Amino acid sequence: MLLRRLIPDNISLDSGLVNTNIKGLAYDSRDVKPGYIFFARKGERINSHRFIEDAHKRGAALFIVTEDIDIPYPKIVVSNSRKLLAVMSQRFYGEPSEKMKVIGITGTNGKSTAAILLHSIYEACGNACGLIGTIVYRISISVLPADRTTPESLDIARLMHRMTGEGVETLVMEVSSHGIAQSRIEGIDFDIAGLTCIGRDHLDFHRTLEAYVETKLSLFRTLKKSAVAVLPRGDYFNLFKSHTGARVVSYGGENGSDYRGNIISLGVNGVEMEINTPYGKEKLYSRLAGRHNISNILLAYAAAREDGLPSSCIAQGIEGVDAIPGRFERIGNVIVDFAHTPDAMTAVLESAREFTGGRIITVFGCGGDRDRGKRSMMGEVATRLSDYVFITSDNPRSEDPISIIREIEEGIRTKNYEVVPDRREAIVRAIDAANEDDIVLVLGKGHETYQIIGEEKRPFDDREVVREAVGQA
Repeated sequence: MLLRRLIPDNISLDSGLVNTNIKGLAYDSRDVKPGYIFFARKGERINSHRFIEDAHKRGAALFIVTEDIDIPYPKIVVSNSRKLLAVMSQRFYGEPSEKMKVIGITGTNGKSTAAILLHSIYEACGNACGLIGTIVYRISISVLPADRTTPESLDIARLMHRMTGEGVETLVMEVSSHGIAQSRIEGIDFDIAGLTCIGRDHLDFHRTLEAYVETKLSLFRTLKKSAVAVLPRGDYFNLFKSHTGARVVSYGGENGSDYRGNIISLGVNGVEMEINTPYGKEKLYSRLAGRHNISNILLAYAAAREDGLPSSCIAQGIEGVDAIPGRFERIGNVIVDFAHTPDAMTAVLESAREFTGGRIITVFGCGGDRDRGKRSMMGEVATRLSDYVFITSDNPRSEDPISIIREIEEGIRTKNYEVVPDRREAIVRAIDAANEDDIVLVLGKGHETYQIIGEEKRPFDDREVVREAVGQA
């Protein structure tokens, strides 16, 4: 593709470059091939400008840089190479987001559950649907391992292009705050955007809650007038509503919500509820346990119904999801969940309390090199809402696990806990301590299959450890 067709109008080009034939795009020098553009970027840990020579040796035809460095190769200097990569990626792959319906789900907790529910709904309604999310990427019948919640913009464009080629009509994707802040979704034409909730998370990256909220808001600001914004009634509803030009639809338990759920029955095997909608009342059953899942179900239902899907196949799609990997996933009397924020932990513990006449025994830790401010808060929540707690390690990364645990303990005012730094040992001891009527919660890692210690990713899956401990391996 000629460079002049890829570059936005606001980027000035040297006359000798306009007709350069571009064979591909790359942000990793190891992916460069002859005729490619190499996008150099400054990351949190790596400045890829130092790989320019490697990219040149591999045949890069042009370099997009953010530093006006002296190199004897064709270059364009821009202030934000990430944003330009996103726009050019969409153009290179033929604007794939304009060839399908794109639904973005953002929020602090619940993104994976809402996205998987929507994927199931569209498939049940006979609409070929793709999925990009934390747990897995789906392209038609193909399943790919997920590298991150919201991939790099070039990878998103490539996935979308493949989807359109395989007949995918609708794409549901999780949109993380990192993905928004790092311009990974720039240039994507969203038709529907849904917000799950707002709580404390990723403040190691965003620094303040206000900056975190502002990042989430930017997704809704970019929506076109014909798009739909599905927002939860609550503290942030008016703020998000005032920052979007899209048609706003609300959901939640409060009066005044366009989609409101009334529980008929709630138990360990799921929830039956009646949904009040703008189109009348609908009964719905979901096999997902936990009161905290009701809002995720309402979000998925509202988004699909506002897109014109029939209530009958929406209900079929919701009922078709019997479990979300690592999300309130039951293994015997153990529940494994990804909850790694104070709000998520509170929701899971309160849901579990409704299902047990015995004790709640919780295993959790906090990630290293991440928001330190939430550690004491999670220690307080865990010990207040559990009967007993085992505090352990959870991806300590470059930090000392014991130092992390000490910061967790700063928020604890009770004595119903013990410290077991080895996560496998903590899980096994919690299960051994549980009686028949007790529930053990293993929180923080959910679907993850690794433990990050230093720079090393070591194989570790909470669910495998639990299955071994309860004799289901």
